[in-house]
Amino acid sequence: MKKFILFTFIFGLLLLISGCSKKSTVHSHEEGVCQCTTGLDAKLAQKMARDYACDHKKLGDRYFRSCKYPEAKLSYHRAIAIDPTYAEAYYMLGLTYIKLGEKQKAIEIFEEGLKMNPGHRKLKKMIRKIKKNASGD
Repeated sequence: MKKFILFTFIFGLLLLISGCSKKSTVHSHEEGVCQCTTGLDAKLAQKMARDYACDHKKLGDRYFRSCKYPEAKLSYHRAIAIDPTYAEAYYMLGLTYIKLGEKQKAIEIFEEGLKMNPGHRKLKKMIRKIKKNASGD
């Protein structure tokens, strides 16, 4: 009897540690959105991801203000990898590429950000500005 109780306890503990539950679903991590859980858990996960992306963007902003453009570029790329809809991260990444002298790459980044956020005014404005300056050179 003691062996059965011990076995049941260990089995239950293993289930708890592994996170297994009756409500678990097949994992699907498509397009950066975790579909492991539903409802509040998924919303919380998305909010946490957005917060994490925001932290990387803020770090990039600090590097940008300190003229540490390679570090800023890396932070903005990380923010976008976490949240591909983060328009301000695209905007700042584009500005970083301009500071690094890579205007064509900046245009690509601004256009990519605009695909994810079609109404973003600052992205549109920067694309027009760079193309206008390029045609005036």
